[in-house]
Amino acid sequence: MKILLWEEKRTLVCDVNEYRNNLSRHLFNRLSELEERPANMARFGPSFNAGWQEWKKRSEEREKSSFAVFLNAMKADTETL
Repeated sequence: MKILLWEEKRTLVCDVNEYRNNLSRHLFNRLSELEERPANMARFGPSFNAGWQEWKKRSEEREKSSFAVFLNAMKADTETL
C-alpha cells in the first residue's frame, strides 16, 4: 500500500509541476498583451484549480485548454472594471 501511495504521490507532483510550467510558459509568451489588463490575484487559487481540473482531463489540447480556463477564470471579475 505504501508503495502505491508513494507512486501516486510522485506522479501527482510531476503532473502538477508540468501544469505549472505550462501556465508559466503561456503567461510568459503572452506577457506583452496581458500587461495592460488588471489581474485579480484573489482569484488565483480558484483559477489555478479550474485550469488544473481541465489539465487532468488529459486531452490532446490540454496545454491550450487548461491555460484558457485559467485565464478566463482570472479575468472573470475584471471585465467590469
